Amino acid sequence: MNRKNMLSRLLTVTAVVALMTATARAQTPISLADVTSPGDPISSSSPNFPAGEAPQFAIDNDAGTKFLNFDEENVFLTVTPSVGSTVVTGVSFVTGNDSPERDPVNYDVLGSNDGANYTLIKNGFIDLPFDRGQRGSAGFYNEIAYTSYRVKVNNIRDVGAANSVQYAELELSGTLANVTPGFIADVLNGASVEPSSGNFPGGENPANVIDNDFGTKYLNFDETGTFLTFTPLLTQTVVTELAITSANDAPERDPASFLLAGSNDGVNFTTISDGSFPDFTARFQEQVVTFSNDTAYQFYRLTIPTIRDAGAANSIQFAEVRLGGTSASVVTVPEPATASLLSGGIMIVGAFVIRRRGSA
Repeated sequence: MNRKNMLSRLLTVTAVVALMTATARAQTPISLADVTSPGDPISSSSPNFPAGEAPQFAIDNDAGTKFLNFDEENVFLTVTPSVGSTVVTGVSFVTGNDSPERDPVNYDVLGSNDGANYTLIKNGFIDLPFDRGQRGSAGFYNEIAYTSYRVKVNNIRDVGAANSVQYAELELSGTLANVTPGFIADVLNGASVEPSSGNFPGGENPANVIDNDFGTKYLNFDETGTFLTFTPLLTQTVVTELAITSANDAPERDPASFLLAGSNDGVNFTTISDGSFPDFTARFQEQVVTFSNDTAYQFYRLTIPTIRDAGAANSIQFAEVRLGGTSASVVTVPEPATASLLSGGIMIVGAFVIRRRGSA
């Protein structure tokens, strides 16, 4: 190649990279995650399953349990994610504990916004491992948001040898709909939460602080210095607001100060903001503090160093926690959900063509 042609190609590649960068900055983040959570409403196409292998075990995040249905084929589960409207671009199954002949092979993913009329998003095949408790995934193109999903297993690995269909876990990978950079929202919708200790009653557990129900609460007998670690569904958010709602009784247990920290590895946390917290003047009252922050994090840790009256209280408690923030203007391009790989190592992303390093 002569110098003129080489310079021309270099300028073309430079322009493409610049356009891709500008486009990426302007796009909504693509942060794929399993949009289903344990406890989401879920039902089967028929009740032909054992009680210990019911539909809810397909989304309990426990590969030691499973869903099984003796109808074998054309069996579907209908699930309504609690996170609300989502755009799903992938499906995963985790193989059950035994009997590989029962594994799904051909599937349909359908979506609905009224819970009655379902539209086919994808029909495809999935190649599951023969090993038990292993995940197999398939990605596909979709840009339409739905509130409910139906996943149907049309065929299994060996219908002649099997007496049922089964899988340990069903995951739907996607993004939250209608989340754009600069939009303040509660980033804890659909999050997971871990406590600093297990010193709490079963009915007053950490999940209660993000269930959008003031009638439930989190209580910990460690009193001060306790913390909760949150993992939002969106993988990169910029938080500038903290809100806590007081619980049903015992004002002496109310948070009096806070320390909010962020992390991108789940181990090393950096303080975002700390200070005193406004006094609650009533039960089920939300108090809000705002602060300056322009750093995106994947994990958040909320520590309560002090409560209103540690001498009178035997615990710390609150009904709800909200972290107000924005989605970070970062784009990650997954495969094959938003990219197509052609022969020769050429990948098409949107309107751009990229030749993979090392390809001819």
